[in-house]
Amino acid sequence: MKKVLGLVISHRKLGNSEILVKEIMRSIPEECSFELLRLTDLKIDPCKACYRCLQPDTPCPTKDDFNYVMDKIKSADALIIGLPVYILGPHGYYKMLIDRLLGAENYAQYTEGKPCVIVNSYGLQGWQGYSKAAALTLPRFLRMKVIDCWQIQAALP
Repeated sequence: MKKVLGLVISHRKLGNSEILVKEIMRSIPEECSFELLRLTDLKIDPCKACYRCLQPDTPCPTKDDFNYVMDKIKSADALIIGLPVYILGPHGYYKMLIDRLLGAENYAQYTEGKPCVIVNSYGLQGWQGYSKAAALTLPRFLRMKVIDCWQIQAALP
């Protein structure tokens, strides 16, 4: 059975990002196991630019939840990312996660070609900013197959 990971980057439990990720999960036609991971419940520190992650098969040495998140992404057969737009860009936790992908090549060997769907909710028309380009960064660094990236106007739950 295929495993689908839903990565929600929002402090709002049962907010738009989580609702949209769950709806996408429900619409998958084949039988899958699902796991939901709320990035904002975890600790992701800034990249320290130590460059140790550039060594082959070397995980990031920072003692936080980054390696846990990456292990979850690596072990999943597909990834669904839900994140809100905050001030013309994605939630800061997503940026923190992306900044830690300096050694993305160590992870891409496990994620290349795996499907990824992104749903990006925003509140005000015209305030999407650079959020779509930023949202696509993680799956592109990991050489995943981006199935779609939706931007949905959805202010408040």
